[in-house]
Amino acid sequence: TLENLEKGTVQELNLAPYSITREDLQVLIHVIPKNTSLRAIILGNCQFDRALFEMFADALKYHPSLVELSLGNNNDIGDHGAKIMATVLEHSKTLASLHMCKGNIGDMGMRALARALKNNQTLNILDLSDNKISDDGAAVLADVFKHNFCLTRLKLDGNRIGYSGITALTKALDGNQTLVEFTMMN
Repeated sequence: TLENLEKGTVQELNLAPYSITREDLQVLIHVIPKNTSLRAIILGNCQFDRALFEMFADALKYHPSLVELSLGNNNDIGDHGAKIMATVLEHSKTLASLHMCKGNIGDMGMRALARALKNNQTLNILDLSDNKISDDGAAVLADVFKHNFCLTRLKLDGNRIGYSGITALTKALDGNQTLVEFTMMN
């Protein structure tokens, strides 16, 4: 309940089965920073607009205990939202799992996420399935593996990655000792 969330006793907030309105999101944005026990936030089908998504990300940037963030089925995230999430990755000291499948994220969003991932030392799982990432985005992501040795699971299923993107990723992952799961089925 909202009261428990405000008290700081909620460790996992799973609202994925519900349709979350703008008003619901505004309440969450103000309550999330108060709950320092919160370890997981799972949201789907939210009515994010740019301003709300920026406020949501600001509430997460310095959260002291957030380990998992799942934002699947939020088609309004797009490249702008991915850029905003990149700033969360740059500042978070705890986020280990980020799921942004079905978010309409393309190559520009992938570039922003890749820049953040180069220096990120906490993220182990990244799910960008069913987005609009193409060969260009895959090539940028491939470069991340020269710098990031934390990522253990990467999901890129259902994107627009072709031969040159697959080749770039395959070369980058050759000899990689940390990535144990990589899926990219179309």
